[in-house]
Amino acid sequence: MAAFSIENFRSTVAETGLARKNRFEVLLAAPPRVLEGLDYSNQALSLMAESAVFPELNINAEVFSSWGPAIHRPKSINYGGFMMLAFHVDQDMRVKKLFDRWMQSIVDGRQYTVSYQQDYIAPFVNITQLDDQDNEVYTITLEEAFPATQTQLDLNHGIQNAFHLLQVNFRFRRWYEGEPRYGVNTNRNSLDRNSIIPTDPPNFATITGDVNQELGAGTFNSLGAGA
Repeated sequence: MAAFSIENFRSTVAETGLARKNRFEVLLAAPPRVLEGLDYSNQALSLMAESAVFPELNINAEVFSSWGPAIHRPKSINYGGFMMLAFHVDQDMRVKKLFDRWMQSIVDGRQYTVSYQQDYIAPFVNITQLDDQDNEVYTITLEEAFPATQTQLDLNHGIQNAFHLLQVNFRFRRWYEGEPRYGVNTNRNSLDRNSIIPTDPPNFATITGDVNQELGAGTFNSLGAGA
C-alpha cells in the first residue's frame, strides 16, 4: 500500500497548518545619518512594508570528469544578492524622501564619490514568517544590505483611489537564519533590534492579509487620499 494518502496529508496539514504568504513582518533600520532631521522612524518605515521575499540559496558546482560520467563538485555558495521590498508611501512622501536620501548618501551625485560601507549599510534587515497567531516561526537576517534601486512612481489624473507603492531593490552580501549576529556585523552603526519593535501592541505583523483588505477598502481616506 502506498505510504502517501489524502487522509495522511489532511491530518498532517490539520496538525501543523500551512505557512501563509500574507503572514509576515519586516524589521528594517536605516542608518542613523539618513534619519537625521527627517521626522520619521524605523518603526514607521517597517510598518509601511507591503511585500518581501525570502531570497534564494544556490550551491555553485563545477563539472569534474576523469573517467566515466561527469561529477558535479560544489565550489561556492550564492545567496541571491538582492531582495525587492515594496513600501506604501505616506501622504507627506517621507518614505520616498528617506530612500532618496539613503541612496544619495551612498554615491554623491555631484562628486560621484562612494561613501564608506559602514555609513550606508542597514544596521539590520529582518524578514520573519508568522503563523496564524502572529508568532514568529522563521526569521532571516540580511548582512551588509543597502538600497540599490528604487522604481519610478507613476502619476495619473485619471486614476482615483490608487496609492503609491515604492519598490526598492536591496543588495546584500549574504543572509542567514536567525537574529542579527552583532558580533560579526561589520556595520559600526549597529542598532538594537528591540528599538523599533513597539511594546503596544505586543505583536506587529507588518502588513497582513487582514490589513491589506482594509487598505483596499479605502482605509487611507481619512488621510485625504481618497475622493
